[in-house]
Amino acid sequence: MLSDPDIVIKSQETTPSRNPLEIPEILLRVAQCLADNDLTRCLRVCKNWSDLILPVLWRKVRVDRGQHSRLSGPDPVFIYRHRHLIYDLVLLGNAGLDKHIYPNLKRLTLDSDHYTKDLERMVNLDFMEMFPSLVDLKLDTVNVSVRSWLIMSMHHHLRDLGLYRIEVKAIDAAGFWRACANLESLRLGEVTIAGGGVPSNMMFRRMRKLSIATIKQMDTIAQLNLILQCPRLEELTWLVLDSGQYASRPFGHLIPKGMWPDLRRLSIVDSIADSDFAAILEGAGGGHGGLVHLEFMTSILQGPAFRALHRHFDTLVHLDCQSYPSLVSPIIREVLCCCPRLEALKTGTILAKDIAEGGPWVCRSLQELKICFWFGNMEQDLQQSVFERLSTLNRLERLTLYHHGTTDSAEGGNMLEFRLDRGLGQLASIQLKYIMFGAAYVAQLGMEEVEWMATSWKRLKQINGKLNDDPVVEMSLATALQGHGINYHR
Repeated sequence: MLSDPDIVIKSQETTPSRNPLEIPEILLRVAQCLADNDLTRCLRVCKNWSDLILPVLWRKVRVDRGQHSRLSGPDPVFIYRHRHLIYDLVLLGNAGLDKHIYPNLKRLTLDSDHYTKDLERMVNLDFMEMFPSLVDLKLDTVNVSVRSWLIMSMHHHLRDLGLYRIEVKAIDAAGFWRACANLESLRLGEVTIAGGGVPSNMMFRRMRKLSIATIKQMDTIAQLNLILQCPRLEELTWLVLDSGQYASRPFGHLIPKGMWPDLRRLSIVDSIADSDFAAILEGAGGGHGGLVHLEFMTSILQGPAFRALHRHFDTLVHLDCQSYPSLVSPIIREVLCCCPRLEALKTGTILAKDIAEGGPWVCRSLQELKICFWFGNMEQDLQQSVFERLSTLNRLERLTLYHHGTTDSAEGGNMLEFRLDRGLGQLASIQLKYIMFGAAYVAQLGMEEVEWMATSWKRLKQINGKLNDDPVVEMSLATALQGHGINYHR
C-alpha cells in the first residue's frame, strides 16, 4: 500500500533531484545577471536555454554609427528579425532604423553627440508610429523638424521625455507644450525654447517629475511659472539660473504655501535668496508629510529658510548640503539632533564645540555620513566627545571624513584624528562597511589602528584615501589591510 513507510522511503530515494538550471524561473534570474558575451554562449547550450535567454539578450540594444560610419552593435537585419523582443533601444551617432513597427519598445534614446558636437541629425517625430508602446523618449543633440512636437502631442502613451542640447523653435513652442501636457516626467538640460514661456492657461496635472538644468530664452520667473503649473509634482530638480547669472529677482512671493502637496524629493542647485528658498520649502509637502529627499546649495541659510527647513525634520531620510560652503555649523547640529528618520547625511563642516554643546543625536537610523569635523587649536580634548557621538550610530555603514579647509571661526584648527588614542575604540559597537578619507584628509593611521579595525569591524570591505603621510608606512598598512581581505584604494 502507498501508506507503507518502507515504500514511501524507497520512492524518495529513487526520485532524481532536479538541476536548478532546468527550472525556467531560476535560469531566467541567472541570465539577467550575465554579460552579453556569456548570454550568447548560453544560447548554444540547448533549445530550452535559447528560448529563455534570447529575450534577455535582445531586451536592450545599443547601436552606434559614429566617425567614418563605423557600425557598432547588432546588424540591422538581426534587429529587424528580433524587433518584437526589444524593450530599450539606444541609437548613437547617425545610427538609424528601418520603417517597421517595434511593438514592445518602451524606451528610445537618440544621441548624436556621442563623438562630437558637430555631429547633429535631423529627427522627424512622425517615427512615433513605429513605437506604439513607447513610454520613455530621450533626445540628445538632435535637430527636431518643424511640426514634430505637434505630431508627438497626439501620442498619449508617452510618459517620460528627456531633452538635452536641442532647440524648440518658436513655430513649434505651442505644440511642444501640448506634448508636455501628456507627460509624467520631463527632463530639460541645456535646451533652448523659443517663443516665450508656458501659456498661462495650461496646467500639467499629470506631471510627477520635473528636472530643469538650464533653459535658454526662459528666465527664472518663466521657469518658475512652469513649475507652478505642475501642482502634482513628486520630484523637482532645479538649476536656478537667469540668463547665465544667478537669479537676481526675488520670486518667493509667487509661491503659495503648500503649492506642491505631494513633493517628496527636492534638489535646488546654485544660489538663490534665503526668502526664495524658504518659499520653496514652504511650498513643498503638506499633503501626506514633508520632504524625504533634499539636496540644496544656497548662498545663505538664515531665519526664514531655516524655520521652513524645520517643517521637514520629521520626514527627512536623505539630506545633501555638502556643496554649501558657508553652511552654519549649528544648523548641521540641529539636523543631527532633530531628524529621527535620517539615513544619509552629506554635509560640510561642523565645529567640535557645537557637538559638545548640543543635545543627543536622534538620527539612529543613519547609514551614510559624509562630514568634516573641525577642532580649534585648543579643542583637541573634544576628540573623545565626537567619537562618543559617532558610537551611537549603530546602523552606520559608510563614513566619509574630509578636510574642508580652514573656516573663519576655526582658522588654524585640526580635523578628527582617526586614532585609538583619540577615542576610535568607542566605535567598536558599529559595523562599518566602507570608509573614505577625502581629499586633503590624512588619517595618520598606524598598524595598531589597522589591526583594530580588521578585528572589530567584521563587515569592513573597503577603505579609500590616504592612510599616512609616510609612503613606506602607508604601503605596509595597505598590505596589512589586504591581508585581512579589506580592499584599499588610494
